[in-house]
Amino acid sequence: MAEVQRESAKTPLPVWKEWFFGTGTLGMTMCNSVMNTFYFYFLTNVVMMAPALMAIITTVSRFASVFYAPIKGVIMGKKEWKHGKYGVYLKFWEPLGRAVMVLCFVNMQASQSVQFIYYVGIFVIAGFLLSFPDTATLASMQFLTTDAQQAVRLSSKKSVVATFGQVLSSLLTVRLVVAFGQGDQGKGYFMVYLTYSILAVIGYWLTSGIVLKNYDFYKVQDAGLEEKARIEREKKAAEEANKEKTPFSVYLKAYTTNFSPIALMIGDACKASASLLYSGSITYYLTYYVGDASKLTLFLFTANMGLLLGSWCCPTCVRLFGRKMTNVFAYGGFGVALILAHFIGVGEAWAIIMFVGIGRFFSGLNASIVGAFYVDIADEYEYRSGYNLTPFFMSMGGLSWTIASVCCGTIVGGTLARVGFNAAAEVTQPMLDAMLNLMTFIPGIPLAIGTVIFILGYNLTDKKMAPIRADLAERRKEKIE
Repeated sequence: MAEVQRESAKTPLPVWKEWFFGTGTLGMTMCNSVMNTFYFYFLTNVVMMAPALMAIITTVSRFASVFYAPIKGVIMGKKEWKHGKYGVYLKFWEPLGRAVMVLCFVNMQASQSVQFIYYVGIFVIAGFLLSFPDTATLASMQFLTTDAQQAVRLSSKKSVVATFGQVLSSLLTVRLVVAFGQGDQGKGYFMVYLTYSILAVIGYWLTSGIVLKNYDFYKVQDAGLEEKARIEREKKAAEEANKEKTPFSVYLKAYTTNFSPIALMIGDACKASASLLYSGSITYYLTYYVGDASKLTLFLFTANMGLLLGSWCCPTCVRLFGRKMTNVFAYGGFGVALILAHFIGVGEAWAIIMFVGIGRFFSGLNASIVGAFYVDIADEYEYRSGYNLTPFFMSMGGLSWTIASVCCGTIVGGTLARVGFNAAAEVTQPMLDAMLNLMTFIPGIPLAIGTVIFILGYNLTDKKMAPIRADLAERRKEKIE
């Protein structure tokens, strides 16, 4: 059965609704902040798992998503739903996925084999379900607006809301873990993640009900058209669907005809690796190297405020320098700041906090425009081939975080295991040096690599995309009419 938009989709998206585009990411980023910052620590210091087993579990569980990421894009591109092509993932898949993921913070005291099966199984199932909602939100940008500036505003506002969620998490998480746990850290982490999950579900429901509802694609018989018009449109849409059926070979070729999506995915994977490395190491660094875990709130708040300011400044930077150069600043500035944090102050907490905050400012520039980049990639491919693979490209864009997660679990766990870290053992100087390197110098390396690859490989400039957007806007207008 073919799909169409409702008549209300002809009306441009009101400006006031732009802010609701990202409400789902508020709770989502709060959940991700807990997972990225505390999960390694939870496994080694609450479950009392050996670092080597933690590395294996986190690596294997995240590696599974490498396989379902491209499959997810194909499913979203082909599957039709009564509740909307994209809205269904926000309404139903998000709450189901959160209900499963919260079980990752259950303190499972069992044999190593049972722990392996439990934590890997829970993460793989929940990760698959939760990979859909944000991808669906980003993919919807293509039909929410044809205006390049509004696309940047949507992406930027989504990033601002998401970053605000990280700021809230930095202020609340440590306090809430103590308040909920009452001496039991495991219970505290579980309750905090559950609370943030509820916020994520409510946020995505708001995005679906306020923003996507009138712009999403629906099965023809559910589109709410008058009977005669419905029949005519169904016939026309079915003919178009049969004519434009996408062969699987097209998905395989999508990443071979232009290096831009690969360059962007590699660049984002490098940036995500840096973010996950320092965030996954900060609890160890402050607890053992600095000897004052209470500074965690200050660190997270400073870093996330930097990210928030970067998100706010992104539209201005895009107007002044263009999208590509803004993203170069994002990768390069983040990398330089982390490397300086290593050499200035020689591990002093003030230097780490200050330079990571500066680095996160630059990182915020990328977070605000990355969605618009993938829309450009999808538009350029549709312009050349005639195939609309927006969900597929958005899904593959999420693969960058998957690659980063796989690498970081291995690096953090492997590094701690190599220096003999054990939560119950005495801390040695090699352990402290490893924690400092994981926080600063090591994350700076992938950022340098990502910056070079993006500069050389990404060629979809604003000038090149302007006529492409105009042509596609006309094509889509003809289809709706």
